[in-house]
Amino acid sequence: MPAANVLTFNSDMLQVPQLTESDGEDYVAEGAELPEGTMTWSSLSFPAKKIGRIQWASSEILEDSALDLRNIIGQNLLRDASLRFDADAFNGGLTDPVKGILAQGTVTSLEAGKATVTYDDVADACARVEAMNGSPSVVWASTDMGAALRKEKASGSGEYQGGSPTGSPASTAWGLPVMVSGFLPAKTVVDADASRLFVGIRRNATIKISEDARFTSDQVGFKLTMRVAGVGVAEASSVQVIKAVD
Repeated sequence: MPAANVLTFNSDMLQVPQLTESDGEDYVAEGAELPEGTMTWSSLSFPAKKIGRIQWASSEILEDSALDLRNIIGQNLLRDASLRFDADAFNGGLTDPVKGILAQGTVTSLEAGKATVTYDDVADACARVEAMNGSPSVVWASTDMGAALRKEKASGSGEYQGGSPTGSPASTAWGLPVMVSGFLPAKTVVDADASRLFVGIRRNATIKISEDARFTSDQVGFKLTMRVAGVGVAEASSVQVIKAVD
């Protein structure tokens, strides 16, 4: 996702304008008055939601560790927070605290009997994004479909489409990065124009350490908090969700 699409905001609600209808341009005769256009706007509202966690460690384990355990605990807290948001950014429903892209995109279910998504299906999804003047920029695949794409073979040749497994298998499809996510439901591939996705950050992840909170038990507290808002999709056609048959 482009860095410019990660929006910082300073209230309890992120408001993202959404163009719902426009009558486009028209031809005008020389010297004629320009006609007025009509645009209809709505607004997507994303409340700021806090992700938080406290982790405790005894002073003994911190002192006796051969590794920098304070830093390791902090990195694990950051990782867990990012994983939680990643899961919601894909799967959050329209009424959930964090809205996800699957609920806001256009879903195409493959025909009966087709159990895997192929490169041809990804090509079709790219065309659907481009048909609405979008620019496909990323492919996300569930674990099983990421493996299926990697193992897909060219018809009649037996050669892997993604490259030889003894070489360096391709991690792209028509120049788009193919990224595997364990948070996508099985048999799901998403082709998206990431420039049309927006994420809100109310407060960046912050870690604070307290030596006093559990003073009597000689424990150190590590607290992580961050405030985020859900993923906004400018238009449904920019996120093409491909579902294979279960």
